[in-house]
Amino acid sequence: MGSTYAGVTGSLAFLVVVVRCRIHQSHVYASLQLELVSLVAFSLFGWFIGTVAEKAVEQAARIRFQQELEALGESGHETVTG
Repeated sequence: MGSTYAGVTGSLAFLVVVVRCRIHQSHVYASLQLELVSLVAFSLFGWFIGTVAEKAVEQAARIRFQQELEALGESGHETVTG
């Protein structure tokens, strides 16, 4: 998920800066430098956010799975002993 977010946020930031620089008719080399910096910065930011989100989802799923297993184990144990 981190690499997906990195690709999306980095590409989106690059595109926004390209459009902004073309609208304001910025110098080509200055524009390219700003576009690349925004691409790298937002890619790193997207990777971080995506990785944190992935870990949170995995942890929530693991907890839910453990709760379901415990509930099944308890209900199965009660019918065997009851």
